[in-house]
Amino acid sequence: MQETMPPDTKSKLQDGLIFDSHQRKMYIIKVASTRDDVDLLRNKFVGKVIKYGPLLKSLRECFRLYQVVQHTFLIGKQGSVDSQF
Repeated sequence: MQETMPPDTKSKLQDGLIFDSHQRKMYIIKVASTRDDVDLLRNKFVGKVIKYGPLLKSLRECFRLYQVVQHTFLIGKQGSVDSQF
């Protein structure tokens, strides 16, 4: 799979990859942590979506019959994330 990707995309490693051939779906898993500030959590999430966008695009081009989805999990370091976030 990596041979078909552009060099700049290969360097973006995901934390996990789930390849579901039965449902023709591919899930990119990314886990990140930051402080429990709502703005920091939001910015970290947006940053991960932007950073891994090219990887998702390459996978979609390589596996045209598959739906490629990114799941980003953010963990607050202090354990006090606002429940309304």
